[in-house]
Amino acid sequence: MTEKNLFSIQYASNLSGVGLHTIRAWERRYNAVEPKRSGNGRRSYTQDQIEKLKLLKMLTNKGTSISQVASLSLDELKEVLNFSNETEPTVVSTSEAIDFDLCLDRLKAAVSFKKLDILTYELDKISSEISLRDLCIKIIVPFLRHIGSIYEAGDMSIAEEHAISSIFKFHIGSYLYTKPASIKSSKVVAFATPEGELHEFGIILGALLAKHYGIKFYYLGINLPCESLLKAAKELEADVVVLGVTNPVLDKKTLSEYIEKHFERLSNVDLWIGGRAGVVKESFFNPRLDFLETFEKLDKKMSSI
Repeated sequence: MTEKNLFSIQYASNLSGVGLHTIRAWERRYNAVEPKRSGNGRRSYTQDQIEKLKLLKMLTNKGTSISQVASLSLDELKEVLNFSNETEPTVVSTSEAIDFDLCLDRLKAAVSFKKLDILTYELDKISSEISLRDLCIKIIVPFLRHIGSIYEAGDMSIAEEHAISSIFKFHIGSYLYTKPASIKSSKVVAFATPEGELHEFGIILGALLAKHYGIKFYYLGINLPCESLLKAAKELEADVVVLGVTNPVLDKKTLSEYIEKHFERLSNVDLWIGGRAGVVKESFFNPRLDFLETFEKLDKKMSSI
């Protein structure tokens, strides 16, 4: 095990959700984990040890005594946890059992300690345990807001921000481009950003919601000229076009022209504009036009079609 694969007790605490005092107590009294010690006595933990701490916390939260499970291996702990879940008197869905705040804290800790490998590991683990909707609304959206605040405060370089964004895009893409379990809606939705808008997370997450609700969708990409978007939407027989706008300086005239041309050419196709499109909101009234300032509003629209 190389030094780069060892993590401080503070980091282990952040990722496992087990307090520093408790980690030390479990180690001292029950030999739950045996961290490596540096010359000055500082503890360092492996990824497997951090995973064990997580499982121990989950079991003790269910009422299991730490003395009964501290000596078990990772595989044995997983078996005990699975049995515990199966014998619960009340059936609880996986998403309901997830502590989303703790999941977010682990992702934030990985970023804080600049551990992109752990960020990938945690994201992959979370993704396998929750629905696509919860992944979008309860994990990715708040996490990206957190990253944005760090970047705007000057505490993160543009290279670091791009690396984190790439990791998330990779994970989301792995879900978007797999065959859906079933198509539950007869509607077709197209996602794009207007010319001059280069931010794509909004429409990527919108597509993730569409996938969750079993809606057939097409991801048309970013920076799309109006004519290209209209042609594609018509050929794909889209029922809804979702336009992502996050650039606050996007020309108001450009956005207004998109809306005008859309309804001239696709009068029977709904147009939903997400993000910072409020600059033109008061200029248009059309029952097929909707402005969705939050992902929660987009989620509500998606769930209804």
